[in-house]
Amino acid sequence: MYKTLQHWALGLSMTALTLPAAHAVKYGIQPSTAAGAPAVVNPFTGQATDAWKLVGYLGCSGFQISREWAIHAGHCGIGANATATFRNHLGSSPVLGSDCYRQDAYDFQLCRLQTPTALTAASSYPALMALPWNWRAYPEQAAKFGSLMAYGRSGAGDGLAFVGLDGLPFNYNPITPTAPNIPFPVGGDSGGAAYWFAPNSSTPYMVGVLVGGTTLNYSPMYFSEENLAWIKSTIEARGDVAPPMAVAANVYTPPSGTPAPELASPPTFAPLSNQTGSVIQWKAPTSSPAVTSYLVQVGRNGVVERSATVSAGSPLALTVTGLAADRYLACVRPSNALGDARAARPALMTPKDAAWYMTTTTPNCATLDLRPNQSTISGLMHTGTTTLSSLRRVGFKWNAATPSPSDLVISHYRVTQTTTYPTGPARSQTFDTGTLSTSVTTTAGARVCVSVAALSDGGQTGPATAPVCAQAN
Repeated sequence: MYKTLQHWALGLSMTALTLPAAHAVKYGIQPSTAAGAPAVVNPFTGQATDAWKLVGYLGCSGFQISREWAIHAGHCGIGANATATFRNHLGSSPVLGSDCYRQDAYDFQLCRLQTPTALTAASSYPALMALPWNWRAYPEQAAKFGSLMAYGRSGAGDGLAFVGLDGLPFNYNPITPTAPNIPFPVGGDSGGAAYWFAPNSSTPYMVGVLVGGTTLNYSPMYFSEENLAWIKSTIEARGDVAPPMAVAANVYTPPSGTPAPELASPPTFAPLSNQTGSVIQWKAPTSSPAVTSYLVQVGRNGVVERSATVSAGSPLALTVTGLAADRYLACVRPSNALGDARAARPALMTPKDAAWYMTTTTPNCATLDLRPNQSTISGLMHTGTTTLSSLRRVGFKWNAATPSPSDLVISHYRVTQTTTYPTGPARSQTFDTGTLSTSVTTTAGARVCVSVAALSDGGQTGPATAPVCAQAN
């Protein structure tokens, strides 16, 4: 049995600033901003940290990087002639809009505190760092790269969350229907700090600013080396001391090698007849390196609801039960010692509209539709008979199916044709077509009957139409 942690969503969108405080609360952790309050424990490392205490709010959220300077989200900007107040557990200071600086094309602002003497100086500030791009672009190796902590504090309340670089919480491997959700940001946390912890380290590094509304690993605008150079030069040009900065390569060297290869083809489903669920089946990849296990994830609405690991020595199938009558995306990620093969990360980890369900971005993923799908076909009719020497061609057509739900995609039609010959015997055949018509070539005097059913990628979506018959005269 796997351990699971309950948590709330951490949030960002500026349009949600009126949400009650509970919506911006945390991943099982209630931080305190009181001076001298105990630090929170990083569940990935077991180490205590108080880096989050440097986070306050400045319109949206913000965080202090030195005695004189704070950073917040660019889209929460202060007007050039306006004044805002930065607050955290150290105190507060006015901030002038004219004293905020922004790099073009990057969604963060650097703001100078007008009265830094009003804030009790911290003994130290976490160093700023630019994470190497491949650490974020390939979160399948996230466990090898450490964890993220993000904090947002604004009028919507306090929010604190720990996750891996893959966006999944500590020990997240739920196999029950009541599995917790992935941390998503809510209103007011834009501008909050994103910290990175190297594996087995209690030292936090500030690596980005919360700016988006997706899962936590995709929410920050991560610092680049260019960003850090600009922060340093902007602060020093105004006569202040730049914050400490660190280089990721000097802190941690990630493992080298090739992750597990992708599946040769997408997984398939065998629906359960007596309950809502499915048997997910897959084939092993044909390329090296060898696969030692498979991570199976099933999710909907941008949230992973099931996650389990299957040994490569076991049958390559997993039964998932208790799912809702809804559409899901299932991904099977081959894994070895270096990490997991890439999955449809935008589909599994990002809230999207209905098109999300139909997205398959790699061979590792496929859609699973458990809704009670139906469709109706109208207008099936005989369109006439054409004489071909001693034979007859009998034509039929029908209108496009009307699906329910309306976003169900009808991919093709299944046609059943029965021909009864003048001498008595009958011959039936069933075939699939992507068109809205069919024709039968037969002998004169034969009787032809046609019925049609609509199909989606998940199978037949409703009963076949009543047969329409015509005499081949």
